[in-house]
Amino acid sequence: MCDGPAAGGETDAAVQLVRDIQHLRHDDGSYWTGWQFEAGVNWPEERSSWTAAAVILAVDALAGGVTETLFRGDDLPTGLVVPRDETTARPGPDEVLLPRPRMGELDERRS
Repeated sequence: MCDGPAAGGETDAAVQLVRDIQHLRHDDGSYWTGWQFEAGVNWPEERSSWTAAAVILAVDALAGGVTETLFRGDDLPTGLVVPRDETTARPGPDEVLLPRPRMGELDERRS
């Protein structure tokens, strides 16, 4: 299992959150976008594709699928090339390579 939510080390909390949203699951397998607690109704009255995508990504990350490594950034480039002269459209010999921090490194740098 991943280090989650998903890549943040709160796997138990993420699993509980996925369990907690199961009341939003429709009989056809889709998910209602939200719930209005005071009125006790699904609101808005829609089962959007972006809600379905969020559930798919969360469950895949918790299952250790490819989403887990995507959220951690394992396969992303290690840096970003930025021209020294921001008015230049083409990269050239005057480029700067800015390292992309890995998950958790920002916290370590602030300490």
